[in-house]
Amino acid sequence: MGDGSLVSRCIAEFDLSHIEENRGDYKNALLHLKAYRQYADTLHKMEIADKIVELEKEYDLLGAEAAMARSELERRNTELILACVIFCSLIIILVIVWAYGRKRAQLLETERARESMISTAVNRVQAEASRILIEERAGNDAFRQHVLDTDMLIKRIRNIRKMPDGKRIKSKAELKLRPNEIMHLTSVIDVCHNGFITKLKETYPSLTDKDIELCCLIRLGVPGPDILHLLDISDDALRKRRQRLKERLNFKTDDNLNEWLSIVDFQ
Repeated sequence: MGDGSLVSRCIAEFDLSHIEENRGDYKNALLHLKAYRQYADTLHKMEIADKIVELEKEYDLLGAEAAMARSELERRNTELILACVIFCSLIIILVIVWAYGRKRAQLLETERARESMISTAVNRVQAEASRILIEERAGNDAFRQHVLDTDMLIKRIRNIRKMPDGKRIKSKAELKLRPNEIMHLTSVIDVCHNGFITKLKETYPSLTDKDIELCCLIRLGVPGPDILHLLDISDDALRKRRQRLKERLNFKTDDNLNEWLSIVDFQ
């Protein structure tokens, strides 16, 4: 039975109750009134049921909207986290690239400083050799040859830095300084640097020939990798020789051996 039919029956029973009451038939009027109340209760229950259904629909709709809102919020949070991760990754990459560039620039600056130092020392020796050669040109042929040998030796040492690693390894035997070349280099350093070797030996009599040859190369500004080839020794051996030299020169652990040998001037 539909809602419209129930409403009609409810109204009809209510009207019949009044009609019977007006006639004085209170029994039938009561029966129609009871029927009216039953129909009215049924309608009221149906209205409540409809409201409950509507409320359930509204609740389901609100729940669905809340779920969609939570889903959208989670999606946005995920996107925000992903964006933060990407941003942090880019920052880290930029920092690494900057640090690498700075380190490379420092290495290049150090290399340029070494090249400048050895060039200065070599130019000084060559200038002194040229001066002596000019002054003594008309004199001693042996001394003139001595100066020429010095110039060739200096050029040979200087060209090591320009050689590719592969050629440097193949030419290992040719790069090693022979005993007579070491003696020759020592005497030239002593002459061109105002008796540096003589005064060094006098001041530190415990120095060995090996120490003196290392001092000469450092004084000349030859970098460590080139010294390895010129003396034909390993990196570990060079480190030990430097340590022994520092001990004989009464150096402290943190003293800079290269800097001291480059600038020391015995008076």
